[in-house]
Amino acid sequence: MIKNLLLERICLIERRNANTKWPYRFAPNKRAEACSMFEQANKICEEAGELYASLYMAEGEQCVIDEAWDVIHATEGLLRKYSQPCVRYGLIKNRFKAQRRGDN
Repeated sequence: MIKNLLLERICLIERRNANTKWPYRFAPNKRAEACSMFEQANKICEEAGELYASLYMAEGEQCVIDEAWDVIHATEGLLRKYSQPCVRYGLIKNRFKAQRRGDN
């Protein structure tokens, strides 16, 4: 049943977004485009480590925010390596998971 609901939502989103680009926050990153998926996953881990270090060292609010955006940017670089329908499906699954936890 949940799988059918997911597929229905994906179809609805696909129809709505048929003529629009996927709304990523950042422009494509040339370095991310040139590297493998594993290299990009390593970059995400590197950026996450920098985020953790900025929190641990109490480097200040702006530093933490900047590092958090770097993690998101690196993650988008990995997501762009997959097809838009797959990324949308993952997004919808993530939203359902959040709803089940009571986040929404």
